[in-house]
Amino acid sequence: MRVNCDASDDFQSIWTKVFANISITIEKKTPGFVPQSQSVVYPLSELASTAYSPDVIRLTLSRLAVPVVVIIDELDRLPRRRSDISRLFADTVKSLSDHSSPVTLVLVGVADSVSDLLAEHHSVERALVQIHMPRMRHAELQEIITKGATVLGIGLDDDLPEVFAQLSMGFPYFTHLLAHHTFSEAIQNGSDKVTLAHLGAAMVIELNNAEHSVVQLYHRATDTTRPGTLFEPVLLACALCDVDDMGFFTARAVRDKLTAVTRRKYDISSFSRHLNAFCHSRGPILGQNGVRRKFRFLNPLMQPYIILRALSYNLLDLNGLISNAKESS
Repeated sequence: MRVNCDASDDFQSIWTKVFANISITIEKKTPGFVPQSQSVVYPLSELASTAYSPDVIRLTLSRLAVPVVVIIDELDRLPRRRSDISRLFADTVKSLSDHSSPVTLVLVGVADSVSDLLAEHHSVERALVQIHMPRMRHAELQEIITKGATVLGIGLDDDLPEVFAQLSMGFPYFTHLLAHHTFSEAIQNGSDKVTLAHLGAAMVIELNNAEHSVVQLYHRATDTTRPGTLFEPVLLACALCDVDDMGFFTARAVRDKLTAVTRRKYDISSFSRHLNAFCHSRGPILGQNGVRRKFRFLNPLMQPYIILRALSYNLLDLNGLISNAKESS
């Protein structure tokens, strides 16, 4: 069973969704001198107490005659102030584990660690398997493009898979989204080959369809009445930086990219206040790992948006991006 969380959910409403979508068949005897067996199907929610506690959930799921996997997705969308929700999930895990219930609970969400998703997780550490999903590598993202082209029976410019990988910043979601618009442009124009021109048209579509919150945050971070300020080029340099598996980049990497973007040499001290502003007064658009002075974008969609915008406004050269893609791969 798989359900998605939203911002209005609490512990009760999530399990109401789960139980409403699981059915259980009960054999009943019909009345009469010769009773007959009759199968009656009930949603599990009709057989469970409406006041869901960890033990009630365990007992309800134990009524099923088969092992159960319950996937609760987008756990990070639950209200952050409601720590009681994540505590109840931890208690549910503990209850299922203590009674060796044949139930696997899969909790999925965007976070740095399990502690960001599950309060008091240390008490159930032995019952948890933490699976970190790193960003995909360039070769893996390129494979998405080449396999898709093969299925469609359409050709590709040689550089396109590498450009797609560079623009996607490790996120397959963005690879699929941009490829969808790019390939559609080629097919609608009757082309038997996908080119950089089709990608350019797709980038315009992506910019126009960008989430309002992303666009608004970008303008807040870069808006200024003083000409020649570095806010926009520094943010672009941040978007171009290579990142580790957790999405972090260093100020030194920003310095090198800023030099490439502006064709001027800068010291870290020249833009350190800009990075701090992106973390606080002009954001927060960046998050910071304070001890090691590492930074990353809080919204992963911001990086591809910044790069697409720079390409569309000629702030970034596509040939240079292709060269970077080849070096990264």
